[in-house]
Amino acid sequence: NGVHSSDPLLNKTKLNNHNPHHAHTREENPIAVYEQEIGKFTDTIKDAMFDWLDGGYFDEPDGIMIAAIKEAALNEKRSWVYVDRVLNACRRENVRTVAQFEEKKQAFQARKQQEQANTKHRHLHVVRSEEPKERPVVDREPIDLLGMGG
Repeated sequence: NGVHSSDPLLNKTKLNNHNPHHAHTREENPIAVYEQEIGKFTDTIKDAMFDWLDGGYFDEPDGIMIAAIKEAALNEKRSWVYVDRVLNACRRENVRTVAQFEEKKQAFQARKQQEQANTKHRHLHVVRSEEPKERPVVDREPIDLLGMGG
């Protein structure tokens, strides 16, 4: 699209000015957030990030990208691979805005808390209905496994 520069931050600023979908998040740049929350921003990550940002997958690509990066950091999974998995999950579940991302996240957390409560509840109510029985005594002759007739 003729907007690329050798400096990724300058390139991203130009993308923000060029693409109206990116314009609303100037105060939070996905590259800066990535470097702050995850670590080194390589050319490979830059290419992958721009594929997501410019791929038309999201109505708010910068916001979704930043939310995915922060989610990775929050879960102490500081890698592009984790961010990419979050983005793939968003695409698969048709999450296109930050509001939808937050709704899915809250629903997931509520479900997780409910599962933990149910598990705790089940463990608290496990009670034996009867005492263990003694093993039955069976009168058998010894088995001759080797056919020695002993």
